[in-house]
Amino acid sequence: MRGDFRTRLTLAFGGSIGLVLIAMSVMSFLFIRQTAEMKVRDDLHAAAVAQQRLWASQEQVLQEKASTLALDFGFRAAVATEDLPTIGSALANLKSRLGVDTAYVILPDGRSVPSADADRQTIEQAPPAILKAVESGERPSGVIRGETGFYQVVSAPIKAPRLVGWVVFAMPLDDAQLAELETLSAIPLSARFSSERVVEPKQSKTIISSNEVPGFGDLPSAYLVLSYPMARAMAPYNGMFVALLVTTIGGLIILLLCCWAVARSVTGPIRLLDAAVRQFGETSIVDVSINSDDEIGRLAGSFRSMAGRIAEREARITALSLTDTDSDLPNRRALEKAILELPSHHHSRYFVLAVSIDRFARIQNTIGQVATNALVSMVGHRIAEAGKVFAYGRIGSDSMALVVRADDAGQAEEIFHSLKIDDDPFRVGTETVDVHVTGGYARLDEDHALSAIDLAAIAIGQARDAGRKVQPFDAEAYGDPSGTLSMMSELMLSLDDGTVSLVYQPKFDVRTQKITGVEALLRWIHPVRGFVPPDIFVGNAEETGHIRPLTCWVVSKVIEEHDRLARNGFELKFAINLSGRLLTDDSFTDWVIETISKSDGKYCLEVTETAVIDDPQQALANIDKLRKAGIEISIDDYGAGLSSLSYLKQIPAHELKIDKAFVLSMQEGSSDALLVKSTIDLAHSLGLRVVAEGVETTEVLSLLAIMGADVAQGYYISRPLKPADLETFLRAEAVRLTETDPKPAKEA
Repeated sequence: MRGDFRTRLTLAFGGSIGLVLIAMSVMSFLFIRQTAEMKVRDDLHAAAVAQQRLWASQEQVLQEKASTLALDFGFRAAVATEDLPTIGSALANLKSRLGVDTAYVILPDGRSVPSADADRQTIEQAPPAILKAVESGERPSGVIRGETGFYQVVSAPIKAPRLVGWVVFAMPLDDAQLAELETLSAIPLSARFSSERVVEPKQSKTIISSNEVPGFGDLPSAYLVLSYPMARAMAPYNGMFVALLVTTIGGLIILLLCCWAVARSVTGPIRLLDAAVRQFGETSIVDVSINSDDEIGRLAGSFRSMAGRIAEREARITALSLTDTDSDLPNRRALEKAILELPSHHHSRYFVLAVSIDRFARIQNTIGQVATNALVSMVGHRIAEAGKVFAYGRIGSDSMALVVRADDAGQAEEIFHSLKIDDDPFRVGTETVDVHVTGGYARLDEDHALSAIDLAAIAIGQARDAGRKVQPFDAEAYGDPSGTLSMMSELMLSLDDGTVSLVYQPKFDVRTQKITGVEALLRWIHPVRGFVPPDIFVGNAEETGHIRPLTCWVVSKVIEEHDRLARNGFELKFAINLSGRLLTDDSFTDWVIETISKSDGKYCLEVTETAVIDDPQQALANIDKLRKAGIEISIDDYGAGLSSLSYLKQIPAHELKIDKAFVLSMQEGSSDALLVKSTIDLAHSLGLRVVAEGVETTEVLSLLAIMGADVAQGYYISRPLKPADLETFLRAEAVRLTETDPKPAKEA
């Protein structure tokens, strides 16, 4: 059976009346002594029950006050942020206003914040038993024994929305309340509290009733001890006894009727408030019709006002969460929300079209941030005015996206051109700004891990790379970035398991007819992917930032190989390829200098001419620092890119390597031969040694010797060799030099 307050109150008093009637029936059949004794015991019991009900009512009121305070928004915020002065002040105000004797807040770590003025705030440690009690139950209540007596205590959890503490109220069960009990009792009994149950001794001249009052949480129970002397019960005043009995019965009946009426008037509004709170928690809508002038009515009014303000704040927060605050345009969240509202089976008929303002950074630097935000807003509103736009929103500082309905990609591009953003300039304040845009689009049901909005944004970059005005997302061109990241993780692990290794391609001095150096080259044999071309994994390493640890590993391995060959009698110059991204890294430059300085060998760092374009000043400064440290610099792949004579002049290099594309196709009298000859002459005039890559025939080697090339490198000299094979090759070269044949040994 549902145990609401009205039912419990009615049943409690009905039960009390039943006990009284039973006692009257029993007394009618017993002797006067037995009748008097039973009457006294019944009265004691009735007084105890009445007092317990009064305490229950008081506890209910305290519980409601505690729960109301725990739900207060400002109070929860103060507790959540541990604003101790605010907590203490709020408790002090409530304590004086509601007549609560003691009020404090217990924090989850056990600290207790009592009520106090803001300038006298103190903090204490809550007793472990109290902390355990509030943690063990949703809203524990009961009696505790303090230093000055017993207290009735209730608590309520404070959630914001997680549990941030408990509010605790206490009222003293002092002599005044006991005196009131003695006054209201049907007989002049004596009342007191005891920590232990008091048992009535046999043949006692006093009738004693010991009633258990549950303790707070797991704390010990207290006992309400009521006593009445037997001598008074036996006083020969039968008439007065009968009158007292009749009065008691009438009083109980009147009390029952009054309690029913009061319970009905009190619990009705409480039930309405309870339903309203549950409704507000589920729908943020409050429907409570309580207009009385009492505390319940005022509480209902406060609750309605609070709920209204919360609903308004939620509406504002929701609106802000769907708006780009800089331009007042819908944001990406609003766009995604609109897409979710579309039935999934209609996604094939919709495209996400992304539009990006060209030269956005330059426009912003010219007209300022505020004016740029206004410009973006104007562009967005022009987009919104176009037809067939289902939803739109700002997805980046310079870009917006719109969902359009189109039958195919061609129609989607037609919608992009129909926006006519480029046609008319925008007037921003006193400035007239011409806006040009680039577009990208993707079908809403595109089969890809990324969302259609992201794919359309990526398509913008693809369109700019292709020099197009608008372009669909190209999955093949986009590739697999996640696979690249995975490859780089595997590459870093492979540096230690032997699948990544170095091979060395010999360099042949054309004048001395000797092998004077080698170039270190990376090789990666993946257990699943097989042979991975260096251009792929080195390029990915540059893009993902893994090029530095990879290059550090190469430098360390090259030094180890140099020292090993030196111990075996072979002194060579080792060339190492250096990524242009590392030329501007001062700390890497210092590391290379420090590491190579510990070795006695000769080393050459090969860098491309274009490596200094991004930050020429810093790159050239680091190259000069390397040169001064005794490390030679070689300009690699000369002629393969956009060669610049100004950079060639500025780079303090020792060597220039002619790209193999010219050497492979070089024939006497050809244009490539003329280019190679002029490059050799130019390099020598600048004081640079010339290395020719891609030498694969004896004719090319002879022609290079005639042209004045210093060093040759290619398959005719030798293919790249593993360390053990390199030593074998060097030993064979040593034998060749003792013979008369000037040609180098050709490696199969």
